[in-house]
Amino acid sequence: MSKYNTKEKETTVLPGNHGDTVALLLNIGEWKNNFSEYHYKLLIARALNECVHNERMNIAGYLITKRRVCLVLRIEPGRLDKMLEAFYGRVRKELRVHEERMNLLYPGNRASKANMIPEELYVNPFKKYPLLNDYLVKLITGQKVELPYYNPHLARLKDHIHHYNFCSAIDHAGATGPVIVKFK
Repeated sequence: MSKYNTKEKETTVLPGNHGDTVALLLNIGEWKNNFSEYHYKLLIARALNECVHNERMNIAGYLITKRRVCLVLRIEPGRLDKMLEAFYGRVRKELRVHEERMNLLYPGNRASKANMIPEELYVNPFKKYPLLNDYLVKLITGQKVELPYYNPHLARLKDHIHHYNFCSAIDHAGATGPVIVKFK
């Protein structure tokens, strides 16, 4: 397994047929505190789908949790930073749309001011890290993980992943999830 260096942190790069497969973990910024958990997960899913349609993002797997977004992307070398900036831009756009709606619903009201997101939270909506959990990467990309022995960590992870609404395991099981996933 090789590493692809970015400006912030290292990102795990897995060799693939068409470019590289990059596994990364994005910690969701403090802006999420202005939304319900379901609402900000939906906002992230909408931003990812916009990137799939408009920026040619190729998502092999994803998991959107309470604090993180785990992404496995198939991407040409050198396009990762551009793809992430496009995704961050879509999230910023969704945040601004939310603020505009709040201002329309509650013009001049304290509730609308309380729901305004400070400008500094727009700058970096996520903090990027490498996704180093090989079991998780395999599970969200639809690969089977079988061990010759019982691993309680893997068993809990499989159970958690397969019952999660914002996860590509739904797509790999034959249903349709909230984010568009491209199969090999």
